[in-house]
Amino acid sequence: MAGEIEQLKILAREKKFLEDSDFYNDDTKLVEFICYDCDFFKPDEEILECFAFKIVKNLLRKGIVSPQEVLDALSQ
Repeated sequence: MAGEIEQLKILAREKKFLEDSDFYNDDTKLVEFICYDCDFFKPDEEILECFAFKIVKNLLRKGIVSPQEVLDALSQ
């Protein structure tokens, strides 16, 4: 049951980003989108951009990958 609730929360978060076609131009939204599930991410601390974040951010901004492709990769 707890796993199902967590999955629903993740789906709701994903939907929010997929409905906002311009979210990848906002660094704060990008951090929430990309970093939220990372073991190293601590939401209450200063936001530091790791190299993986910078790569994904630039791939999204250049249109090389779509938000859905990022979500698919994160879910594997």
